[in-house]
Amino acid sequence: TKDAAFGVKSVDGKRVMSFLSETQGRKPVKLEAELSNENFVPAIKFKFDGPVALNSLNPISGNLHLNMSGKATGLDVSQILTSAEATGTFQSSSISVSGVDVTKFSELVQAVKTDTDLRGALNALEQNGVVQFEPANGAVFVSNGELKLSQLDHQIPGGATQLALEADLNARTLASALTIRLREPKTLPPIEIIYSGHPGQIQRTIRSSAFASELGFDILARDMQELERVQQEQIRLEQEEALQQAMDAEKFAAFQAQRAELRLRARELRVHADLRTKTERKRQQVLEQLLRDPSLIASNELDRRRRENEVHILTANGASSPAVISDNSSLTPLNFNDVDGVPVQP
Repeated sequence: TKDAAFGVKSVDGKRVMSFLSETQGRKPVKLEAELSNENFVPAIKFKFDGPVALNSLNPISGNLHLNMSGKATGLDVSQILTSAEATGTFQSSSISVSGVDVTKFSELVQAVKTDTDLRGALNALEQNGVVQFEPANGAVFVSNGELKLSQLDHQIPGGATQLALEADLNARTLASALTIRLREPKTLPPIEIIYSGHPGQIQRTIRSSAFASELGFDILARDMQELERVQQEQIRLEQEEALQQAMDAEKFAAFQAQRAELRLRARELRVHADLRTKTERKRQQVLEQLLRDPSLIASNELDRRRRENEVHILTANGASSPAVISDNSSLTPLNFNDVDGVPVQP
C-alpha cells in the first residue's frame, strides 16, 4: 500500500476499527470491524470493500472487487477465520486460466472417430492455451471459513466452460475447478480441472475418466456397428458370389451342350459332304463308262421302261403291292451300287 489510515474508537462499549488504504494502481481497500464480547468470547462484525488480485494463483489470474459483510468469533486468527460467515457481491475483470486449450479440445472431440482421436483430443486439452472469461457480476459467500464465488461462464464451440473459485481462508489454500461441458456431438459428462494448493504452489488435476469412458463406449459402439455392417456386406458378397458361380456353372453347362451339338452337326456335315463326294465320284464314273460304251444307255433305258410298264399294269389291276415277276430272264439284274438305275461296271 501507499498510505494507510487506521483508526479505533469506542461506541456503546464496542470497539470499532477502520482501515483505509490506497493500493498501487487499484481502488482503495476499506475494512471496518466492530468488536464486542459475547459470553466472554470476542465477536467481530466486519465489512470489506476492495479489490483482490489473483495473480499469485497462477495459472488463474485476473482481478476481483469484493463488497461483503459478515461476522466471526474467536480468540485468535484461526478461530476467527474458521467461524467467519459473510455474504456479498463481486465484480470480475480479466479473469483467465492459462495452460488449457478448450477451443481446440472441443473441435477435436467433435471429429473423434477412434480411440486415437480421443487421446489426441485429451492431449490437446493440456496444451498451451488461455480461457478468457468476460467481465461479470456475481455473489460471494463465506461459511465456516470457506469463501465461494458464483461461477463464471465462458462459451466455447459446442459447449461451455465454468470456473468456480473457492478458497479456504484458514488454510490459505485454493480449491477451484474449471468445468468443461460439451453438447456436441452429444451431451457428455463434464471434465473437471481442479486447481488446489497454496498461492504460488497451485497443482492441477484433470478428471476426465467419465467423459473418456462414455465417449470411448460410443466409439466402441460405432466400431461394433461398422463391424456388423462389414459382416453383413461380406455375407451379401458371398451370396452374390455363390449365385454368380451357379449362373456361371449353368452357362458353362449350356456352353458345353451347345459345343457338343455343334461338334455333332459338324460331324454330320462332314459325313454328308463325304457322301456327296462319293456320289459325285460314282456319277462321274458312270458318265465316263457311258461315254466309253454308248450301248449301255439304250440297255439301261429299255430296262427302266420295262419296269415302269410293269408298275403301270399292276396299278391298273388294283394290286395293293407289286407282284413278284417270275420271269426275270429278260430283265437286267439290279446292282445295289447302281446310281440312278445305271449299273456301275467293275
